Order: sequence, then structure tokens, then C-alpha cells
Amino acid sequence: MSKKNDIYITYPYSLVKSDESLKNLIDTFTDNLQTILTRILGSEVSIVRKGKDFSDGDYSNLLSSSSLFIFFTHPIFDVDADYKEELQAMCDNAGLEQIDIIHGFNKIFKICLETPKNQLKPGCLEQLLSYNFFEKNIYNRKISSLDFTSEDKSGTIYSKLLDLAYDISGSIKNINKPASNEEDEVRYIYLGLTTHDQQHSRDEIRRELQHNGFNVLPRIDMPATSDEFKKVMMANLKKA
Repeated sequence: MSKKNDIYITYPYSLVKSDESLKNLIDTFTDNLQTILTRILGSEVSIVRKGKDFSDGDYSNLLSSSSLFIFFTHPIFDVDADYKEELQAMCDNAGLEQIDIIHGFNKIFKICLETPKNQLKPGCLEQLLSYNFFEKNIYNRKISSLDFTSEDKSGTIYSKLLDLAYDISGSIKNINKPASNEEDEVRYIYLGLTTHDQQHSRDEIRRELQHNGFNVLPRIDMPATSDEFKKVMMANLKKA
């Protein structure tokens, strides 16, 4: 890649460092992701990460010298004004102004440890495809982050990390490629959304389709309002 750092990973460190379980979760997530990416790409990936390579306010140079960006969402992050400023700077550096409702955006990856209570700012982050590392109890609908130390959840967590790693590796391989005129040869398939208790089944189908060369739609988080949802859905269906 042309820039110094392949991936920039951030979260509100000052807020998280006092929560040992949350910090360990993010550190474990990052360590495992780096290992998987190295295996997929066959070479080391240059990653700079908050709390290790830079602090909350010391990010400008690293932002401008990074190619891809990963950030975390969690309800407790909503109160951190400095984190919001950093996310805005991240969007500016990545050139993210508007999300393509078909192709999404392949430079910023949104990791949801739990669903935020408030809309993400800037608003374009809300539309990014979410990589959800939480589970919802089907009986009381309580949401909790996935436990990386649980043997019962290890298969689910690895599969989710693998999905993310393949999407990131695709961006790393293609980010410097010239624009292609082979759009008509790309095979798109629309995979309908499900209730949360069937998300695991949907993930498996999505994984199988991608393995067989399909580009799976939608590539964004679908809008919550009915009119916008219908508009985006119909645009995706026409592409499939």
C-alpha cells in the first residue's frame, strides 16, 4: 500500500482504560485480527492502535499516513466528545462524505461491541456496514458484547473475525488498483435481512456466497425509516 500504515485502529482510550474487561476485549480483538490478516495476506500488516502507538489527542499524523481505518462503537462511547472529533477527522482523511448505497465504503470499518444508543456522528458513519461483536438474548432482548474467553463462543467469534479480515484484505489488495470497467461482469446477490436470532444463519449464507464469487448486498446498514429503507432496498434489488 502507498501509505506508511495499513490500518489505523481507534477507540476512546481514556474512557476504556478504566474498564478492564472492555479494554481486554478490544486488545484481544485487535491481536486476533492482526494474526488472521497476516495469514490471509501472507505478510505482516502494519497496524497502529490507540493506547499502544498513540494517545487520544495525538493522532493527526497517523491518520494522514494510514490507508484503512477501524473504529469501535459502544453505548458508553457516546459521551466522549474528543472521540467524536477524532471520528470526524478520520472521515475527512478517508474522504468519506457520502456512502454509496450499492458499494458501501471500503476504507472505514465499524466494529459494534454493543449497539450505540445515539446516532453516530458524523451521520455517514451510521450507514457503514456494521460488524457486530455482540449477542442479543432472544428471551429478554438484553445485549452484551461477545466474550472472547468463552470456548462456547470461540467458533462464532472466529467466523466473524474471518469475515472482517477477508473484507479488509480485499480493500488492501484493491485500494491501489486502477478503476475497472468490468462492472457488468460482477455478480451481485441480495441477501435479505433477518431477525437477530437468525443472524448466525445469515452470516453463514453470506460467507458461502462470497466464497463462490458473489458480491453480497446490501453493503451498508439499512436505513431505519420505511421510505428510505424501501428506496435503498429497491436500488440494491435492481443491481442483483
